[in-house]
Amino acid sequence: MEFGGVLRKMRFRAHLSQEQMAERMFISRSNVSKLENNKLELKARDLIRWCKETNGQDMLIAVTCGIDPAMIADIGPNAIDGMNNLIDLLTNITPGLINLLGVIL
Repeated sequence: MEFGGVLRKMRFRAHLSQEQMAERMFISRSNVSKLENNKLELKARDLIRWCKETNGQDMLIAVTCGIDPAMIADIGPNAIDGMNNLIDLLTNITPGLINLLGVIL
């Protein structure tokens, strides 16, 4: 699965430039560009960190649940609040889900 477009949407949604994302990820701006253009292999730890830095845990959960992450990326602000409520519910139902994903990925 190619994540480049999803990574870009997550970064845009967080209002971050490639340079700002690079600083947060401790990688070069060039590597941010390569990740977003599927020119560099995305490691699980980088995906998890990207999600944390962009507050995009909803994307990580979507991928894990088999939901097209592009659908989540295109959701408007009101729907994002609803998605955040769903994430809270899922997190309460399955404690440690994010940690488990980190181990699995």
